[in-house]
Amino acid sequence: MDAKSIVVRYSPQADPVTGHVEGYKLLEISNELMKEIDQAEQAGHDLSQGKPTDDAVICTPSATYQLRTISLSNSLLVLEQPTASSSTSPDTDTSRAPELHLKDTSHEILELLPIVPRLGRIEKVLKEGAWGGMDVLANSDEISEDGKRKREVGDVRNTDGKKRYTRSQLCSVVQASDQELDEGLRENNVIEIGSHLVYLPLNHLLPLLSILLSLITLHTIDQPDQFDYTTQESQDRTFFPLTDPAPIRLTLREDHGVQEEIFDGLEGLFGRAVPVEGAEEKEIWVVDVKRVIREMGKGMLLEENKDEPNTVADFTNRWRMEVGDDFGSAVDLDMLKGYYLVETSRLTALASKDLSASLLTPFPHTSLPSDPATRFSELFLTRPKWRPDDMEPFLRTLVKAGDTKVRDKMVAKFVRIVKEKDGVWWYPRRTA
Repeated sequence: MDAKSIVVRYSPQADPVTGHVEGYKLLEISNELMKEIDQAEQAGHDLSQGKPTDDAVICTPSATYQLRTISLSNSLLVLEQPTASSSTSPDTDTSRAPELHLKDTSHEILELLPIVPRLGRIEKVLKEGAWGGMDVLANSDEISEDGKRKREVGDVRNTDGKKRYTRSQLCSVVQASDQELDEGLRENNVIEIGSHLVYLPLNHLLPLLSILLSLITLHTIDQPDQFDYTTQESQDRTFFPLTDPAPIRLTLREDHGVQEEIFDGLEGLFGRAVPVEGAEEKEIWVVDVKRVIREMGKGMLLEENKDEPNTVADFTNRWRMEVGDDFGSAVDLDMLKGYYLVETSRLTALASKDLSASLLTPFPHTSLPSDPATRFSELFLTRPKWRPDDMEPFLRTLVKAGDTKVRDKMVAKFVRIVKEKDGVWWYPRRTA
């Protein structure tokens, strides 16, 4: 149809003031993203996540998008073909130009901007119903006639009146895609027991992981022929040992009162369970030892006294001793980037470039504000100037991993880059 030959008229049903029939919000979506959204809707996926008071987002199964308004220099007209009763041109009159009625005029459109998932609420929401640790009933007199506890230590199945969330309930609070939520739950050490999510706090998890690492060493098995390793596992098999989980599960239950559902969750958090062919109810547990070591290090950082910080050497030595000789070589402070600060005195810096004598202070990025302006402000209150490499670990969760373009744009907004004799430093950008 030739656009020049179209006649546009106000609809007889139009509002006399605005001239419009209805109000529209126009959303621009790529064909690829539209296909993903259609597939998600057909699968019954809820595209809208979070609280009613949150900024609107759309969550596909793999990513989170924020709705952003873009102003247009031109106007977009929303038109419709008139009904027979409202048309001013008789159907039999073929000499007249086709007629369309105006429904709305738009001076802006919405676009979808990929953003980092808002996972900061996971710990806050699940904290009330968290696992109580192995020592919850250590002094309990709840002993049955056969000498066993009536309830297992840290039992999360009991009706203790604590609020516990299902996954769908958590989605009504946390704005993230399914894939991003899975990653966030794992990063926060959250497992699923029954239909509810259970948070395992690091202070309770640390002693359990110490025991677990010893049991892993005891129950490592020989590698079966043609075992199907993942690419990552095959590159570093020393720290992905194959273990028999059955005796580990039994020891944790009988000697430490850890319920089996907790161990089942640990299998997923710290590796993967692989069924053994031809052996019913038997499996091999491929353990991600480096992740166990990392979480142990994070738990030990929580125990550090901020007022009396230890040296880097003291902390890493204690961490290595906690891990044990078999896997102690994997202990590396770089595992904990974004969870600590290293303070080097002027005297230490002159004496040696080795950071082992520097003081280590807990400073988890997870405790920092999620708003970029507030986070940069707090970072510069902590230190008046930063090395770029030192600050970058504390900027995670502000931009998507690997999106250097957005990160650099954000840094340019809040940071003043200064080249000095000893290298590049970041200072706070002065505001008007």
